[in-house]
Amino acid sequence: MRAAERAFAAALAYMALSGLLLLVQVVLAGLLILAVNLAARPFCSEGVCPGPLMLDSAAFAFMAVATALSQYYLASLFQRSQRNRALTVSTVLAALFVTMFVFAPLAARSRFEAYWLAWLPLAAAFLLGALPAVFQRDAENPWKDSGTDIFRF
Repeated sequence: MRAAERAFAAALAYMALSGLLLLVQVVLAGLLILAVNLAARPFCSEGVCPGPLMLDSAAFAFMAVATALSQYYLASLFQRSQRNRALTVSTVLAALFVTMFVFAPLAARSRFEAYWLAWLPLAAAFLLGALPAVFQRDAENPWKDSGTDIFRF
């Protein structure tokens, strides 16, 4: 395989893994909503329970934190493998576009009033996690001493 083909395959793998991580986070956020709702039920009195907006807010907060962390480590691993900042930035932006294309319809099913804005905090968390990993020094990379190299084809 030529270098360009290997870089393209690595970028596709990054996007697929990023999308898979988002779907796992959506499932975990749904389970978080269910768990909080079930845990709070015995303590509810006369209709004073966590409302749907509060539960959705907790799920979105969880997803924002999980997305920032997962993208930091994923982008760090990609940067360690490829060692090309331009490729990493373009891959991160492409993965953001694909991920938000998947996430926006899921966010539209939430109970927030502004459905079309619900993806913005997650996109910000995506970039806040991935971009510091792209521009960090090699000594700061959390994968620098590991043998993990899943993006090397």
